[in-house]
This record gives sequence, C-alpha cells and structure tokens, in this order.
Amino acid sequence: KRSMIELGSKIVAQSHGSPNRANELLDSFQETMFKIAESAHDSGQGVWIADISEKRYSQIEANSGKGYLISGVKTDYVELDDMLAGLQNREMIVLAGRPSSGKTALCFNIAENIALRGEPVVIFSLEMDKEQLHDRLPCTRSGVDLRRVRTNQLDQDDYAKLIQAHQQI
Repeated sequence: KRSMIELGSKIVAQSHGSPNRANELLDSFQETMFKIAESAHDSGQGVWIADISEKRYSQIEANSGKGYLISGVKTDYVELDDMLAGLQNREMIVLAGRPSSGKTALCFNIAENIALRGEPVVIFSLEMDKEQLHDRLPCTRSGVDLRRVRTNQLDQDDYAKLIQAHQQI
C-alpha cells in the first residue's frame, strides 16, 4: 500500500513536466505497479483472482435457493440495505454530501441501529473531532437541537432528555 502511495506521489510530481513524457510515465507506472502486485502476491499480502474464484463460486452456490439475502450488516434503512445488501466486511463506505445535509445524523442513526443489536460500531469523521461527534450523539438520540446545547439555551425538558440519552448511550 505504501509503495502504491509513493508511486502515485512520484507520478504526480513527474507529470508536471513536459507533456511529451506522458507515454514514458505511463510505461514506468505500469511496470512499477506490476512489480508491486507481484511482490504483494509473493509475500501473501495479495492474491490472484483465480486463487479465490472457486471458493467464492462455492459460497454463491451455497446461497442459491435461499431467496433474498442481505449478506452484510443491516442498517435498518430498507432501501439502503437493498442497494448495498447491508454493510459488507472490509468495505469502506464514504458518506458525502453538502454541508448541513444530514450526513452525521444519518451516520449516527445507522450506527445506533447496529449498536442496539449488540454489534460493535466505529465512526470516523474527517470533519469533526471526538467531542463534536460525542455532542451530536445525545442530541440525535434525544431530539434536542445541538445549537441549543452549544448556545446554552436549554430548558428543563431539554436537560431531562439529554440525561436520558446519556444514560442510554
């Protein structure tokens, strides 16, 4: 993985030169990528598709006749589960959208649905630190507006809802 990142950086740096060198860069890139792939396979970090094809076909065959099957972790959002067949192992799901479009709320709702079934959940955010993420969780769970928490505009009912949400978390 590190080798691929280094190669990508090298290609970007070298591509700022003459446009006539594009074919040379492409040839060099392909040659280096092939070496990285061979190295990964030889070290056990990578596999050839033919090596896993029979196993995967057996799994597909074993599931035939079972009817509709969600093979991953259910989000409890029916349409999303239908599109993705649930959240799959070793897949990274990127949730993107415009600011204030509900990305974090959706993420927390999915995480909560999964956690309530006793399954472990991890959330990574490139936009917020752990305190900001934490503050959203009880607000999402309780229905208390985060802005009211941040501006200290809470009434007794809000406090009660937040306390109950913290206890559930």
